[in-house]
Amino acid sequence: MELIEYVSGARMHACLYMPLQSMVGLITTEFINKVYLFIKNTNKTISEIYINLYNNRVWRLRLTGVGVITAQLASISGISGVICRSCGIFYDIRCNNLYGYGIYNNLNFTTFLGILGDSYDRFIQRIRELFESARIILITLTNLQINNGIYTTTLQKYNKGSKLESIILLFNRASGMYNINVGCFYGTVESGKGAFQVTLITNNTNKPYRIYIRSPAYMHLQLLPLLCSGLQLADVSTLLGTLDIVFGEVDR
Repeated sequence: MELIEYVSGARMHACLYMPLQSMVGLITTEFINKVYLFIKNTNKTISEIYINLYNNRVWRLRLTGVGVITAQLASISGISGVICRSCGIFYDIRCNNLYGYGIYNNLNFTTFLGILGDSYDRFIQRIRELFESARIILITLTNLQINNGIYTTTLQKYNKGSKLESIILLFNRASGMYNINVGCFYGTVESGKGAFQVTLITNNTNKPYRIYIRSPAYMHLQLLPLLCSGLQLADVSTLLGTLDIVFGEVDR
């Protein structure tokens, strides 16, 4: 949040990046140095958490064998993200060339898979992906070049247009100045919890006919009664944590 505040001036709910917007002019040398320092401190903190918990006897007893999700159950329940990959199923939207997800197709990163699908596997998965996320940021920074004091990327161009143009376009669309043709539109992103998907059905007006938001937390919540079967009450908190269920997102 401090990095977002440094660039945009807003700490919470910052609308820093929008579609069709270029980041040219927002990234400075001081910002790059702050990002490097943040990654250094983040890797140090994650390493301390990993060292203290990996071979901790109490931690292993509380997580190992709790909330086991098989690959078959994962495939029929519609879960995604870390929960799905901990079962050994390779499902990562960033690696799918059909979506054209940002510049991820030009990045060399690793998608980790689990074996058992229990709470301990999900813990290891999240630790690994935290390290990998920091490495992705470093890879992106190394592809930046300085041209007359402005940082530009050597990767494939994805965003076009200035910040002002994108704000005007977004405002016009949000205020209903454009009618959307009849059709069904679908979009998805790989969020921290899993696949966050939106389906929009239009009828040639400036308001959608139907809109469906598929929250990953809601899909994971449906597994809770099945996974709690035969466990103790104290294990419920373990499942809520490793499944990463946010009830505010579910209620929406």
